[in-house]
Amino acid sequence: MNDFFADLHIHIGRTETGKPVKITGSKTLTLQRILQTAKAPKGLDIVGVIDCHAPEVITELEELLLSGDLVELEEGGFRYQKKVTLIPGAEIEVNDQSCLGPIHVLSYFPTLKALKSFSSWLAKRVKM
Repeated sequence: MNDFFADLHIHIGRTETGKPVKITGSKTLTLQRILQTAKAPKGLDIVGVIDCHAPEVITELEELLLSGDLVELEEGGFRYQKKVTLIPGAEIEVNDQSCLGPIHVLSYFPTLKALKSFSSWLAKRVKM
């Protein structure tokens, strides 16, 4: 049996171009920085980044795939530089007349295709 260390609720503060993703997140916390520091010094084998549905983050994922730094895994998820497994996700806040306050739901996606499909679907339903 293997032990794995994971953090499945990581927010991105900014994109590589400086665009805010999670406003309360650190300005230096980019997708690439999360992936670069996950194994060392953090000691993580698996990271769930839950802001991957943002269009600019999807573009960053595509660029990492093109560069070969990221590889889509057949079983689902992605492998970064043969060190860390990335599970892309999204956090959705639901607040309606049936709720007693906002509900936060985490969603994870096995492939880039599934993530892009969800991002497109969500874009039509998000209130700004």
